[in-house]
Amino acid sequence: MGFYSYSFIETNENAEITRWETHVNDEYSPFLEAAIGVSGPFHGNAEYLEALERCLEKAGVTV
Repeated sequence: MGFYSYSFIETNENAEITRWETHVNDEYSPFLEAAIGVSGPFHGNAEYLEALERCLEKAGVTV
């Protein structure tokens, strides 16, 4: 199974990230379902990381 993603990043005058968008192809959701048992859309990285941590905890892996 494969997937790809691409991102758009905007920065301000101080090179601080002000916007970050990531887009993926249609195979990404089935990949996440197989890998961690859930797929997005995830709003921000916290939701994704929480889902990943739940999956790892079920498998007995501590982060």
